[in-house]
Amino acid sequence: MDDELRDYAAELLDEIRFIYPKEWSTDWRNDVFLGDVFLLTRKYDEQYAAYKRAYDNANPPPPSLLLCLASCYDTFNPLITADEAEKLTLKALGKELSLSGVELIRSIYKSKNDQNKFDYWDKIYQELKEKNIHKSEGVWPNMLPKDVPPGGYSSPCS
Repeated sequence: MDDELRDYAAELLDEIRFIYPKEWSTDWRNDVFLGDVFLLTRKYDEQYAAYKRAYDNANPPPPSLLLCLASCYDTFNPLITADEAEKLTLKALGKELSLSGVELIRSIYKSKNDQNKFDYWDKIYQELKEKNIHKSEGVWPNMLPKDVPPGGYSSPCS
């Protein structure tokens, strides 16, 4: 994808949030989607801010959102500490055991040089991988109408 086009799409999405705050705020998942877009554009401060808004508005926040927020520790200039990321990740794993959550907690313990906890979670990781448990509850907004045809819509650009 062209970097300029990607950056423009991110700016456009953020502008929609500012122009239509009432509509935007009706679904906290809009901010998760925006946070993911900011991750792609390497705008980590904005990514964290979007995930934090989603976290503050989701009641209760689902495990996948906790993992999004926890992943903000693993950037060039972390906006949360490894300890905060650990707490969020363990909270998510307490609600739902997912491969992405276990991968994240392993990464946290590796960065903290905690070999015992890393080994514990690595064993769980291997078990989950064998069971092929990959998905967690999605947190993107439902942007398509309920009557989407089988196979979805095709892009006029493809």
